[in-house]
Amino acid sequence: MQGYYRLDTGGGDQNVRVRRIFGAVAQFGTPLSDDPVIFLKPPEAITWEGEPIRVPAGETALFEGEVVAAIGREGREIDAAHALDHVSAYGVGLDMTLERFRKNREEGVPWAMAKGFDTSACLSRFVPAEQVVDYRQLSVELYHNGEQKQLGNLDDLVTPLPELIAFISRFIALEPGDLIFTGTPPTPGPVASGDTLLVRSPGLAEATFTVA
Repeated sequence: MQGYYRLDTGGGDQNVRVRRIFGAVAQFGTPLSDDPVIFLKPPEAITWEGEPIRVPAGETALFEGEVVAAIGREGREIDAAHALDHVSAYGVGLDMTLERFRKNREEGVPWAMAKGFDTSACLSRFVPAEQVVDYRQLSVELYHNGEQKQLGNLDDLVTPLPELIAFISRFIALEPGDLIFTGTPPTPGPVASGDTLLVRSPGLAEATFTVA
């Protein structure tokens, strides 16, 4: 459902309005620069489990499985040591990306269409942050048509989540309802009509999506 994420309260789902969606590039392996490279997706790009992923005509889309952190407390210039106090929930998602992103990045032109097209932000249900003892122990797995294609642990992020939150908040004050896609492990791959994508973090959340 566009513009909202679902929070599992233990007694049913609560729909939480999303304000902004942040993502970080090259969070596993070799960083692109000394500072995190951040992009935005519109809340209208959100897709829930059971809703189809729609790839724009003539384009190729890539899957990127990620753990997603939801901000529940406002903050500006947040200290990394206290950054996780601002996280209210965790889930998993797909940062669907058009293949043209690679060329856009090389040419230094905007990524808005490649990262923000309709249905490009696929989300699972979220669980309250207090259920996560240590975010660094979370892993993310992506299965493409039943075959595992991605596996990564958040302990291996180039920019750890607390530092990522601190960096973003230096420039943009974070508010309840903001989401942060933490980064995708190697290796994103292309999808085709009818493909099924399962993204999961064992013990946390999972969701399955089909490409229209």
